[in-house]
Amino acid sequence: MSSSEEKKKKKKDKKKEQEQEEVTEESKKKYLFDRYGFLLPPEEEIDEKKEQKKRKKEIESIDLWREMIDNWKKFSKNNKLLKKRIYAGIPDRYRGIAWRLITGSDLLQKAKEGEVEYGDLHISNENPESESVIVKDINRTFPDHENYKSGDEQKRLYRVLKAWSIYDQEVGYCQGMAFIAGLLLFYMEEQEAFWTFVVLMKDFHMSALFREGFPLLQQQLFQWDKVLKKYATKLYKHFQNENIMPSMYASSWFLTIFARVLPFPLVLRIWDIYLYEGMIFIFRISLAILKVNQKKLLSLPFEEIVLYFKDIETKIGDWEKLLKSAGSFNISYKLIEKWADEWCLQNQK
Repeated sequence: MSSSEEKKKKKKDKKKEQEQEEVTEESKKKYLFDRYGFLLPPEEEIDEKKEQKKRKKEIESIDLWREMIDNWKKFSKNNKLLKKRIYAGIPDRYRGIAWRLITGSDLLQKAKEGEVEYGDLHISNENPESESVIVKDINRTFPDHENYKSGDEQKRLYRVLKAWSIYDQEVGYCQGMAFIAGLLLFYMEEQEAFWTFVVLMKDFHMSALFREGFPLLQQQLFQWDKVLKKYATKLYKHFQNENIMPSMYASSWFLTIFARVLPFPLVLRIWDIYLYEGMIFIFRISLAILKVNQKKLLSLPFEEIVLYFKDIETKIGDWEKLLKSAGSFNISYKLIEKWADEWCLQNQK
């Protein structure tokens, strides 16, 4: 090889190395993950100061929650203190056990020992028609999370959903359930997540969201329309004028309790409170989201309102203020129950 050819080769190799370095750096930019393992957009960077502030607050609450978890019988009776600490946010370290204690799924799991075995459920050959649907949906569950792209986390999710489809074959598996089970698996072992999922479906009546015709969802949308009319009259009238129906935006909010709609850290805070207060808090947080965006929404026509709701996760502002605002809305339990009864009377067969 001549000296000129050697120089050309070296130059070419050097250029290739530089290009590889640029690709590597670009990859780092493209594939940054937040503390929960979710992919960040290329233009978004982690705000270290903000994260440090959050972590400091969380560390301060760890001792308080450790004491509460260790003395749950005592603290669970102090509704005022429990509510205050739940609204402040459950620390990640104790979120799984706290959710189980709040929902009572730990007690259900103990009660079912020897009667229903989780291991037998997820290996059962019954209800095979659910399996293909579950497999398809798993690939669409938390697609921006590093652990849900493939591998063990998807297998864990599959087993929990398969077990549920056998446990309640009348309802079986329906699209949307994967986000709920997937959320639980961030903080629980498989069997714990399964029994918590059972409590949500049974005691929180979420299975009715997924029955044929989506009866509970239809009822909740009816109730939400009434909430909007009473507590956000201007928006209600504007939506009526623009033919914006609750089903156009709120269905995805209620079906998964925002799990596939809002930023994950906010979803966790919403779930902390939802598991303690129930569906009335979802009406409150929904109202808070609309109140924050009321001025803008009132200025938009039909097409732009629809587009606005598709990008709602970027339009909610300060999460702490949003949660505080939601907690301040005095939506009447009696009215919510009255509207549920009204819907049932209108839809009696």
